[in-house]
Amino acid sequence: MGELTYSCCTKKKCSEAIFAFELYNFNPQDIDTIIVSKFEKGSNFTNPLDITTTSAYKSNGVDYYYLYLETVDKDHEYIVKIPGVALTYTLTEFKTSTSKCNDCFPYTPKSEYHTYMSEYKLNGQTTKDFPAKIYK
Repeated sequence: MGELTYSCCTKKKCSEAIFAFELYNFNPQDIDTIIVSKFEKGSNFTNPLDITTTSAYKSNGVDYYYLYLETVDKDHEYIVKIPGVALTYTLTEFKTSTSKCNDCFPYTPKSEYHTYMSEYKLNGQTTKDFPAKIYK
């Protein structure tokens, strides 16, 4: 009797922790320094666990800048500060969903599913925008 095998038709890397922003109406000098602080959930943004300094970049052919955060997870809260224009944004109350990462046939094994952010609060407003959109 033959053995049943499967093959994944597409193979892509699926990350569960990348969170992206699109920054509109900013000048390059506004966003050359961006400070991201990570906090315990429910801590009222006291005692940061981690502070990272980064910057945004512009891709050809678009009218906004990109900011990628690679360590966002639903069990924490974040403050994103843009000191060049004195703006501060909070990211809280993340909700997640699960979907197939790679399309496999005849079935998709558990290892090919990933969890992604499906909803969050940006400055207290619930949104499902991915990437998150920030306007100056």
